[in-house]
Amino acid sequence: MKMSFRYEIFYEDEGIEQGLFPVIDCCEQHSLTQEKFFHSYMNKNFIYIEIIPYWFYFLQSIDVVLEIIKNVFSSKIEKEIDVPNEINLHPVGANLYMKITPIETSFKLSQKEDFSGPIPTEFLLLLLQAWREYIESGTEETWEVDIPFDLDQELYREHALIRKKQA
Repeated sequence: MKMSFRYEIFYEDEGIEQGLFPVIDCCEQHSLTQEKFFHSYMNKNFIYIEIIPYWFYFLQSIDVVLEIIKNVFSSKIEKEIDVPNEINLHPVGANLYMKITPIETSFKLSQKEDFSGPIPTEFLLLLLQAWREYIESGTEETWEVDIPFDLDQELYREHALIRKKQA
């Protein structure tokens, strides 16, 4: 699955430039109409693209969640974690809640919300490993990365859902 990592200029609400901020984009093509794209966005199918730069900006936080994911895989148990927002740029709040199972990981930005935006935990692990490498490099150049995940292309094109291709 092709992803792009880059930095963009971040502005405060008042239009004051704050500096560069890392961004993730999915380079995979979808055939969603504007209405389907909006519905998919509202269902939080793209939440992982927003969450990773805001909550996993520093190597230490990336390493902590990578270790938790590896422990979930080895123990085959579910784990819920509360991840503080280290750079406090997200307008919704200061914490991210993750429900990690060996199969999928879901997210919520408030205790009052239900978990949503599930993505395969295997994909999240691979994406975070590539993201860690990008952040550690210190470069501000754009990286095009190929996450070695066997994506169900048809499901992604039609619904923007990230799922593993079934054999």
